[in-house]
Amino acid sequence: MFTDRYIKSLEPKKSRYEVREGNGFAIRVFPNGKKTFCYIYDIQGRRRRMTLGPYPGIKLAEARRRHADARALRLQGVDPAAKVATITSMTVAELSEYYLEKYAKPNKKSWHNDAYVIKREIIPTIGDREIQDVTRRDIVLMLEKIVDRGAQRWSTITLTITRRMFGFAVDRGLLDHSPVDGVKAMAADVKKDRWLDDDEIRALWHWLPQSGMSDPVQRAIKAILASGCRCSEVLRMDWSEVNGDWWTIPAARMKNGREHRVHMTPLLRELCGPPGKHGLGFGSATTGKAMLHTSASQALRRAIKKYNKQDDIEPLEFFSPRDLRRTCATHLAKMGVNEHIIGKVLSHTDQSVTGIYNRHAYDAEKQQALSQWAERLREIVDGLVI
Repeated sequence: MFTDRYIKSLEPKKSRYEVREGNGFAIRVFPNGKKTFCYIYDIQGRRRRMTLGPYPGIKLAEARRRHADARALRLQGVDPAAKVATITSMTVAELSEYYLEKYAKPNKKSWHNDAYVIKREIIPTIGDREIQDVTRRDIVLMLEKIVDRGAQRWSTITLTITRRMFGFAVDRGLLDHSPVDGVKAMAADVKKDRWLDDDEIRALWHWLPQSGMSDPVQRAIKAILASGCRCSEVLRMDWSEVNGDWWTIPAARMKNGREHRVHMTPLLRELCGPPGKHGLGFGSATTGKAMLHTSASQALRRAIKKYNKQDDIEPLEFFSPRDLRRTCATHLAKMGVNEHIIGKVLSHTDQSVTGIYNRHAYDAEKQQALSQWAERLREIVDGLVI
C-alpha cells in the first residue's frame, strides 16, 4: 500500500518509471523528480494509461478516489480516458499517448511517422513537462536544437506534428490555448521541382554501395526510382502481394485509398530481392520488419552528405525519396509517355468528370511505360549514349 512516506522516498532515475500498488493504481516518477498518479488498465485489447494528477498537487486520498471512479467506469465497459478532460494534469508524454490512440491511429495511415517523431524529438525534450506548463519558448528551443544539428527540414516536420498534437489537446478541452500558436518554421520549404538528370542518376546508382546504407534501403531507393511508387509503398512491399508480373498494393496502404497495380519489370523484381523474414522485399536488415520512410529519408540525407565530402566530384544537390518519384515521372515524360498514363503509373487520382466515370485500369499502358523506363534506366546506369 502506498503511503506518503513511501512516495516521497521514490528517487528519480535516468528514465521515467512506474511503481504499482494494485488494480492498476500506480505512480510514475520522472527524471526531473516529478511524480504523477495514474491508472493503468486494458480495454478493447489495448493497454491504456490515465493520468490522475500530480503528487503532491493532489493528496494520496484524492488520487485513490479518482482511481476508484475510473476503475468503476472501466468495470462497466466504459473507457475512463474518454473523460480525461476532467483530469487536472497531464504530461506531454501522456498527451502523446492519448493523441496517438484517439486521433493519429484512427485517422492517419501514416500515424507511425507521428509516433517516430514524438519518440525521437518531442519526448526527450519536453516529455516530462506538464502540458499546461509548456511555453512557446520551450517549443522554439526544441526546434532550434534540431536545426543546430543541420536537420532544418526535420525541424519543420517536428513543428507540424507538435502543432497537431497540442491542437488536439485544445480540441479535447485539455488546454485553453496551444503553446505552438505563433511558432513559425525555421526552415524554408523544400523546392518541389527537384529531379535527377542522367548524370545524377548514374552517380547515385554507383555510389550507393559505398554510402553506408543497409542493403534493403539501397534497393528501396533504386526501386522508388524504377517504379515511381511512394517510399512508404516500397518499404512495405510484401511478396504475397505479387502475382505473376504484377504487384498489387492494397487500398489500405495507398494515399488515395485505392488499390494500385505495379508492373514488375525484371529490374524491379531484381531490386525487390527475395522475400525476407516477414515476406517483405525491403524488411529491416536487423529486425526483418517494415522500415519507416523517415529512416530511408535520413539514410539518404547522410549518404548525400558523405558523397559531397569526396574530392574532385560534382556535388549532388540534396534530394528526397519523393524527388526520385518525380524523377521517374519526368523521365517518362521525356520519353514521350502520355501525361495521363504517367498519372496512372504514379497512382494519381483523376477528379475530372471523365476520370470519375472511366474505370479502365490502363494496365497494358502502365506495363509498356514501366518497361520502357526500366530499359532506359539500365542504359543510364551503364553509361550508354542514346
